[in-house]
Amino acid sequence: MFRYEDRECGESHDCDTLEEAMAAANESLTYYRQDAVEISEWSTGVEGVRVSRVEKDDVVIPLFCATYVGNEDEGYDVQMLPVPEGVAPAAAPAII
Repeated sequence: MFRYEDRECGESHDCDTLEEAMAAANESLTYYRQDAVEISEWSTGVEGVRVSRVEKDDVVIPLFCATYVGNEDEGYDVQMLPVPEGVAPAAAPAII
């Protein structure tokens, strides 16, 4: 089983497949992206979008998290990328 979470919105859904969980996460990113365009910066809430694998005894293994990509000159976007082992997600850039 897999779990999609958007901590800012308080959403958490268990999904049968990784594809289903990733689709839910990407839908959340679409909303954050629209807001970022309107206000010219990313909400720090986007950092709480995660996809995890739920194992026996409700052990949760993080698999993907919203990650900033791009640069200040060309602008930033957010994509669901694999969680690097032992590395925390990066802080939000000020502009998109």
